Amino acid sequence: MNKSEKIIKILLSIWGNFKNWKPIKYSYNSFSKTSISSFPIIKEVENPNYSVIIISDTLLNQALNNNNNIQNYKTLKNILKDDTNNFCNNEFSFIANEVIISYGFGEFDKAKFIGNAMDFYYNLFKELAFYFTDLLSKLDNNQIEVIFDSTHGLNYNIILTYKALIDVLEILAYCYNIKLKVLNSDPLIGSNTNILNINIIQEIKVLPKLNVFKSDKRPIEPYFNLNKDEKKECGFFLNQLFKDNFSSDYKEKIYLFLGSFSYALPTFVFTYLMDFSDLKKYIQLISDKFEENIKINFLNKIEIKRTLEYRENFANFIKAFIVSFILNKFNFKQLQDIPLSKIKKISDIFFKNFPIEKNRIDKEIKDIEEISNHIEYDYKVYSIIKNNLRNQNVNFNLNINLNKNNDSNKVDKRNFFAHSGFEYNSIELKKLGNEIYIKVRDNKINEINSLILNSLAEIK
Repeated sequence: MNKSEKIIKILLSIWGNFKNWKPIKYSYNSFSKTSISSFPIIKEVENPNYSVIIISDTLLNQALNNNNNIQNYKTLKNILKDDTNNFCNNEFSFIANEVIISYGFGEFDKAKFIGNAMDFYYNLFKELAFYFTDLLSKLDNNQIEVIFDSTHGLNYNIILTYKALIDVLEILAYCYNIKLKVLNSDPLIGSNTNILNINIIQEIKVLPKLNVFKSDKRPIEPYFNLNKDEKKECGFFLNQLFKDNFSSDYKEKIYLFLGSFSYALPTFVFTYLMDFSDLKKYIQLISDKFEENIKINFLNKIEIKRTLEYRENFANFIKAFIVSFILNKFNFKQLQDIPLSKIKKISDIFFKNFPIEKNRIDKEIKDIEEISNHIEYDYKVYSIIKNNLRNQNVNFNLNINLNKNNDSNKVDKRNFFAHSGFEYNSIELKKLGNEIYIKVRDNKINEINSLILNSLAEIK
């Protein structure tokens, strides 16, 4: 695929135990085909540019043989990828562009998997975030069509895969036009027909959305079901990991950045914008350490035990990574002195689907532009500029967004959010040439931080 093509079409499929599949005729969009899977006919009809297969590591149970030499979790994943690719090549004469493996749990005849069920979601959220951003970094397209085939998914895997996929796509939808189609065939078991229809379960335009939740937990914590000694050992390891690699306020920085973006506070998006490449390194570091602490024991059967579990702050890392990636795609960087023209641009690109928030931002930009001739070459507090104009009886709309006492030492919470962060006492303005610049008042930064942080929902 080259950059000139307008739409990227991606087929994702969640698979269970594919070695137990049996041939049957599938029908989709007036086409029919006999196959052991719905995947080939969907691929043939939809003609995607890219295909992705998602599996659980519990499929190791079907891939094991006497020749397997599992030294660590990395070799385990390699076995599964090779097994999946060989299956695709032998059965369908093609190989998917990507095979994503996530963490499962349960006991089987050859292997036992121990760990938190939600690890499947958190790891898949990361893998899909990396996959989509890596793909989009090479392309200029702004339209994405995703087909999700859930026919072969099992139990909780379908739910968590859908959740991870939606969470990625909803953030990308701030600047990409995204369509999602979810497919599932008629059930084979109990069917009295020789043909299974592949049904469209959902077909939607994905709307932008970003949920941010605070938590006092680290991105990874000791698995809740460990014994006391194991928890102590893991706790010591994590204490050292985060002490050596993360600043003490790393969670707060992520909350401020994500909070500013989700609340449509453009001045503060620039102020707190994070480097997506740095975030990716941190996410990869956490993931690597997570897998290094997976214990593989050879008992009467292979036991794969995750001694750590992912928590919500890992998801916050991933969300911050995706948001910073899409901002970087449009050449937005962290700024302390922010041109008003860039605030207008970020509003036009990222908040166009939020008419209320965009209208507020546009109104604030217009108000500032109207007093352009009265803004000086040195920074002055916005409220002082407004008060000076009122004292001079300049005919502007001066009453909106002012505190009752015009107290320049107080940031009003209601005005702060109601005016998209353009609260008069929280920012300063200056003019250089034809450009107006905005910056956050240094002596108000802690007050503003508290407003954003205290407005975020908290989970345990």
